[in-house]
Amino acid sequence: MTPKLKIERRDEAGVSRLILQGVIDENADFSEAFSKLEATAILDLGGITLINSSGVRQWVRAVQNFPKNAKVIYEKCSPRIVEQVNYVADFLGGGSIVSFDAPYYCPKCKKETKVLLHTESLSSPKAPEQKCPNCGAMMEFDDIEEEYFSFLNLRTL
Repeated sequence: MTPKLKIERRDEAGVSRLILQGVIDENADFSEAFSKLEATAILDLGGITLINSSGVRQWVRAVQNFPKNAKVIYEKCSPRIVEQVNYVADFLGGGSIVSFDAPYYCPKCKKETKVLLHTESLSSPKAPEQKCPNCGAMMEFDDIEEEYFSFLNLRTL
C-alpha cells in the first residue's frame, strides 16, 4: 500500500509553514492545506518520497492557485522534488528553493547519503565537495551533476 500524503500546517505571524511527507499521487488533496495562505508560505518538501505523473498534475494545479502576492519558499526539497523542478515547467509556481537534498556516495564506506545544500551558498551549478560523515573520506556526487543542478541555472548564482 502506498503511503498517503500527510500535510502539517502552522500559521504564525504572517507565515504559513507546511511540512509535506509521503507520496504525491492522484489522491493528493492540497485544497485545505493550501487555502488562505499567509503572506509568506514556507513548504518543507524533505519528506516527499515519490511523485507520479498524476501527482505532478495535482501539484501544478495547486501551486498555480497560490495568491499572486504571496512569497513562496521551498526548503529541504527531496531528490524526487528536484527531479520534477528540473523537468516540469511551473512546478514551483513562482516560488524559490532555498535548500535541497543532494545525493552523495562514499566509496570507502560504500554508503549513500543525502546532504542538505543551501542555494545561497552555491557559487556554481555544480556539486560541492563533501566529506563522509562516517569516515571523513571525500564523497562522490551520486547523480548526473549537469541535470540535477540545472534548476540553479534558472536563477543568477
